[in-house]
Amino acid sequence: MPPAYVKPYVERQKNDMADAEAICEAVTRANMRFVPTKTPEQQSCPRNFSAWIGLVPKQHSSGGKERLGSISKQGDRYLRSLFVAGALAVIR
Repeated sequence: MPPAYVKPYVERQKNDMADAEAICEAVTRANMRFVPTKTPEQQSCPRNFSAWIGLVPKQHSSGGKERLGSISKQGDRYLRSLFVAGALAVIR
């Protein structure tokens, strides 16, 4: 069983015992359905779009080392303000 399918069943910090319990829980579920995970290309597209808008910092990572740049304000200012207004409406 791939680890990605077991991850939703891990209840606490990642260690061998918690992983084993999660695997047992996942296997005993009769109606467990497998949902395909996103590919790295699909995950990088929303990240790049969010960085272009100016919501998240640009990512300059390589070799497993994560390096985040600054959040640019070069994107559409009106679009960012709409996102902020929408987020505040959801919170309220």
